Amino acid sequence: MRPGHVEDLPAVVRLWEREVLAGRRDSAPHGRFMQRILSGFDWEACSRVEEDATGMRGVALVLRRHTEDTTVARVEAAVAWRMDRSFDGPLPAVVPVDGYRLLESASVPPAAWVDTFNGSFADHWRHTDRAVEELRLGRWPELELMAADSAGKPAAITLCEIEKYEVDLRPQPVGLVGSVGTLPAHRRRGLARWLVTESLARLKAAGAATASLYVDGKNEHRAPDLYSDLGFEVTFDTTVWEATFP
Repeated sequence: MRPGHVEDLPAVVRLWEREVLAGRRDSAPHGRFMQRILSGFDWEACSRVEEDATGMRGVALVLRRHTEDTTVARVEAAVAWRMDRSFDGPLPAVVPVDGYRLLESASVPPAAWVDTFNGSFADHWRHTDRAVEELRLGRWPELELMAADSAGKPAAITLCEIEKYEVDLRPQPVGLVGSVGTLPAHRRRGLARWLVTESLARLKAAGAATASLYVDGKNEHRAPDLYSDLGFEVTFDTTVWEATFP
């Protein structure tokens, strides 16, 4: 076993692709995606590679997010689900919610997106506040939707995109329903259903062959029930372990 190097990245992606085909991983990221998230990554300290004469057999990458916490406090586990939905057949009806209107990302200041995102997910497991550059707004402006109330104040968001995976078992390209969040004061009014159904229609119109989303299987807001009702099915589950540092 040895520390990894930046030159190992192509082999890491190929290893993950083999894991996808074997059913042990839900997807394999593009090399360019890995280059972006591993920019500045300390390979020497935070990676280990196991290999033999045939090449790489295993790799461990330890990714860190900066927070105000500094020491180990607890270890938690949760169940993460990938849920998929085919675009064959009719889509669920889009029913707007009275008293709200739909906005696209270009018509909303970036700061409002950040505040709404962080406010919507503040009580979710594993949440840490995001900065505007982490939301990557503007890549798919017609798929970045916000519901605003009658006063124009943000209430809920969904951020979607379309991705084509080179090695994957799903029909390509995949429409990713990346984030669905509602501010606490606006929950239980049907905003998430409205945004997701609108997003599905837009993803299909934009050429996506299937839709996928990721959700905490133990989500206390019953998000998995909503997604199941909209035709999504659990196709991959993962146990996620996290150590926090208070």
